[in-house]
Amino acid sequence: MTHYYAVIDFECTCWNDKRARKWKHEIIEFPVVFMNSRTLEVDYGFRRYVLPTENSCLSDFCTDLTGITQDDLRYSNSLKYVIKEFEEFLEENDITDFTVCTDGPWDLMRFLAPETRRKQIPYPDWAIQYLDVRNQFAKSFRFRNMQGMNVERMLSMVGLDFQGRPHSGLDDARNIARLLRKIVLKDRVLIQPNRYITFG
Repeated sequence: MTHYYAVIDFECTCWNDKRARKWKHEIIEFPVVFMNSRTLEVDYGFRRYVLPTENSCLSDFCTDLTGITQDDLRYSNSLKYVIKEFEEFLEENDITDFTVCTDGPWDLMRFLAPETRRKQIPYPDWAIQYLDVRNQFAKSFRFRNMQGMNVERMLSMVGLDFQGRPHSGLDDARNIARLLRKIVLKDRVLIQPNRYITFG
């Protein structure tokens, strides 16, 4: 059975004015890159745009930051349906053994968990435990001060350039996978989850 690192990097609704206090983040891009833990090559990719249902109009700031437009969301489905699509994708490709990986705890703790709770969507079992790549990067490369760190800076520290568009969820996920590849090559072990979502 093939084990995968499933690298996720959600993009969400956002604002740079007083509306940021009023509205909660909603996921608008749901990308997952599946890196084979043995070959360290990307074997599969999943990407869906997600229709925000609490505030359907994207801010100009959000579009400028993420590159996602209102037209991109026109034919997209709600988060509940996209989670179902993702789980069908897993079944269709016989992906049963995988570790969810993110850059820090925010994608799951601040985005997926709160949104599923607000919208009364069952939280998916596959996202309860996960690998915080940023945390593992600091541990593997012995960086004590990760303040102000981001994917581009971590890539630079290991001699890599960012490929693609920053804040494109899919491009971010691909670059996080490249970082994870460096970590695995250095540690030469199967990297285990290091964080857990807790409820209540």
